[in-house]
Amino acid sequence: MTELSWQPDPAGSNLHINDALRALSEELAQAQQAALGVQDTIHEVVEALGDKPCDAIFKLQRMDYLAQILGDLSAFADKLSASVPGNLGMSKNDATGDLHLKDLAHRLAGDPTPAENGEDGEYFFDPL
Repeated sequence: MTELSWQPDPAGSNLHINDALRALSEELAQAQQAALGVQDTIHEVVEALGDKPCDAIFKLQRMDYLAQILGDLSAFADKLSASVPGNLGMSKNDATGDLHLKDLAHRLAGDPTPAENGEDGEYFFDPL
């Protein structure tokens, strides 16, 4: 288990938990918007099918539920970030070491996103 630290981080290698929670909230809000876009697309497909029986309407409801969950998680992370002391943090490497999408890891850690894309299983285009 990684320990949280109260010590100052002059080298900038620590990730402040409140900053990470704010970044997480932003990522979740963007994912919610992407889910809502997919929901709109599924809705268009369902309408185009007319009276033909299909289970797409149930997929549409699941997508709506997913979008609601993402929005609620975003709001939850944002509220938590406001209550965490600013100097509470942990190593950026420890915090993001298990993330597969390196662009996401850099955004959550507050680092500039690297110019290269496509590493470590990432998409070559913006999936959201």
